[in-house]
Amino acid sequence: MARAGRKRKNVVTHLNGPPRRGTTQAELNALNLRQQQKVMALALTQPHRRGRTNAGHPWLACALGRLCLAQRCPTHLYVAGETYASLVHRWRAAKGVPRHGPAGEGAVSIDGPPEARVRAWEATICRVERALESAQRGLNARMRKLLLDDCDLPPEQGAGIVQGLEIIARHVEQWGA
Repeated sequence: MARAGRKRKNVVTHLNGPPRRGTTQAELNALNLRQQQKVMALALTQPHRRGRTNAGHPWLACALGRLCLAQRCPTHLYVAGETYASLVHRWRAAKGVPRHGPAGEGAVSIDGPPEARVRAWEATICRVERALESAQRGLNARMRKLLLDDCDLPPEQGAGIVQGLEIIARHVEQWGA
């Protein structure tokens, strides 16, 4: 809880709390820049970012983004894949289906979404899965592995995955997400 009185000055402090004497705004800026460089250096040491010309790209954080960058997919396909994955996560959370991945995604309120919305999500998911299976045998399983399990797929499967993303994009546009 904050103490009454004067607010703290924006100065560099010693480890035990009191401010260091003689700090200037330039020194603060230099410290801030060093902190940002440490964060970027940590991000660049991640295995999926090594040896890439676009190592700072945010899409490299997930399997879908890495595949989209490797296949030079348009942005709308990446967005459609992310939208579909979040739709499936929300549907699974509403239905109580156990899922893998970060706990924060797809969280619903205590009451949950209305039942009509959950049924609409389920219908959309079923339509997408049928379209994926009719387009290419096993495509639905590969898309589930890529989008929901965040597993990298071999590069030779890239063309089929792009076709699957185009199917998902059509259905997501019809759904109006």
